[in-house]
Amino acid sequence: MVVCRSGEAVDQAFAELSRRYRRLILKPMTGYGSENVFLLDSATSVAVALAKVRPSAERPFLLESFVQGREFSAEGVCVRRLPMVLSLTRKFLIGDRNFVECGHVAPADLAPSLSERAISLVQGAVHAVGLTFGMFHAEFWVCDTGEIVMGEIHSRPGGDYITHLTQYVTGIAYYGSVFAQMLCPEAGLVMLSSERYGAAGIRYFLPPLGKVRQITGYDRLAEMPGYVGAELTIKVGDTVKPVCHSFDRVGHVLATGASAGEVDDRLARMIMTVTIAVH
Repeated sequence: MVVCRSGEAVDQAFAELSRRYRRLILKPMTGYGSENVFLLDSATSVAVALAKVRPSAERPFLLESFVQGREFSAEGVCVRRLPMVLSLTRKFLIGDRNFVECGHVAPADLAPSLSERAISLVQGAVHAVGLTFGMFHAEFWVCDTGEIVMGEIHSRPGGDYITHLTQYVTGIAYYGSVFAQMLCPEAGLVMLSSERYGAAGIRYFLPPLGKVRQITGYDRLAEMPGYVGAELTIKVGDTVKPVCHSFDRVGHVLATGASAGEVDDRLARMIMTVTIAVH
């Protein structure tokens, strides 16, 4: 990993690191929503990235090796000053060099032994960086070889309704557990009285680009199995623009089910039920 504070620094670091890594990632040191994250695998891709962003001393970028693997996150809370992973979440990206997320499902459909290793690694990493209170959201990859690679560790809950998914599948009051420790440092986890589910997920609408001329099927979502919520932020006459940031997404559906596979299927059916026609 190299910190780059200029375009020239990116060029130089790419020339050095590309001798060891076929693909690299350029990303800002500050920010969120997967904005301005670029996959670099050639001199042309470097030029394209630098035409869109310009690293500087005030806004440095990181150049790091690209990790090939499935992406996950661990949702947790510190209990009595020790990190505790509550659930693992599978992450889905738009893809094709776009790193904005288009969905999540919890719990992650991982083999028990792999889940145990991931939880142990994450809890060790969170402890190592010194977090002792509050929630955390830690990202990691699972490679085809079974290797687990740690990513970013956030001292906050996950976005994209991940806290809702965690509560649906664990029955644990995420925020309530933190508030309880504010009142009593020795407090444990707080449980919800609501029903628990085997799995829960969210999927984002990714309509074609253009001016919206018709939206159909949205009113049918509430009748579908597993439906727990939806949002659509565009209407007829609005323009669907490219998704370059998580805020560019135009809506989502939330669903629960008995398993990750069932939730995946229900989300796919809900997304297909809604037609957003453009011209």
